[in-house]
Amino acid sequence: MKDEILVRLVQDACQKLEHVHFPVATPHLVPIYDALLAAAKANHPGDPYLSLLPALADGETGPEEMRVLLGQLRILLEALQDESGAGAPGSPPPSPGAFAAPAAPPPQER
Repeated sequence: MKDEILVRLVQDACQKLEHVHFPVATPHLVPIYDALLAAAKANHPGDPYLSLLPALADGETGPEEMRVLLGQLRILLEALQDESGAGAPGSPPPSPGAFAAPAAPPPQER
């Protein structure tokens, strides 16, 4: 799954979690978080920061911790997109002058 889709899914989950407060359990979000994390790690297998994020399978976490973990995952994915030149979702496209004009083709010999 592309990073852009992962970021959108994480952002959506974060927005919905803004309205959920302790002591509500969020066991239904654990498999979703674990799947998003696994996909991000598959896209960026050598990233040292992604490797530090914990998988939560077999565990349960509250909305506060889930907000933190999803927020960290979103920030890491956006940073990885920026490093690869993809740009963060919702960021404005580069200005027309941001890239050098292509070089003119060499003159053809006759």
